Amino acid sequence: MPNARFQAAGAIGDAAIREWGILTDDNKRSLILYCLNYVMEHAGSPDGYVQSKVSAVAARLLKRGWLEFPDQEKGAIFFEVEQSIRGMHGPNRQFAGINFLETLVSEFSPSTASSMGLPKEFHDQCQLSLEVKFLKDFYCWAQAAVFNTADEILNSNVTIPEEKACSAALRLMLQILSWSFKPTLEHENLDARIKSGLRSDAINLRKFERSLVKVQSLSYLHLCPVHLINGYIFYCSQGLCGLIFLYQVRILPGF
Repeated sequence: MPNARFQAAGAIGDAAIREWGILTDDNKRSLILYCLNYVMEHAGSPDGYVQSKVSAVAARLLKRGWLEFPDQEKGAIFFEVEQSIRGMHGPNRQFAGINFLETLVSEFSPSTASSMGLPKEFHDQCQLSLEVKFLKDFYCWAQAAVFNTADEILNSNVTIPEEKACSAALRLMLQILSWSFKPTLEHENLDARIKSGLRSDAINLRKFERSLVKVQSLSYLHLCPVHLINGYIFYCSQGLCGLIFLYQVRILPGF
């Protein structure tokens, strides 16, 4: 039975992509919401591979309609996902929400996007839109999930769902840090200023924010800069305990 559901999910996704042009807007939205609702309602199911497949179908369909759906509709979908990721509906749904965003980010990344028979320009537009409008929000939701679950893991006896949610949130954060960011005019201006001879240490920072996952018995840290995301520099370091630290530095506009 799980195998049949797995195959059915793939068939539904392929058929929807193939016939996308003749589907009504309501049909398109309903398919995406049905897949997401199925994943959330079966979040505690032992057949995790079925939920992962349905999540992948939802992510693929959402990307296919990305340039058609207004931002308000996308925001309404992501609001429900955010509530789950923040733990409002328990650790199983928290993990399911994070897993969906992992799949979505992968679908929007050029190197891991699935083929839809569409030109490269479509994928590029989707990538840039997600990066500018939603990617930092995804990171913040995952970070909040790490804080919540890490506290529970360190301060009490937790069950496997909390550990899965924490691990998935860390994976999502690192996945976003590994995103192939497109340069903006602001960043290009920074490069030009540095190349013109302005010392980089002469560029003032207005404020910085630091956030980290609490760990115990940390004996070693290796710190390395990772990426600049919409005005934030992110650093990642990993200790012997295996937990991930993430630091944020807020930059002046025009830095």
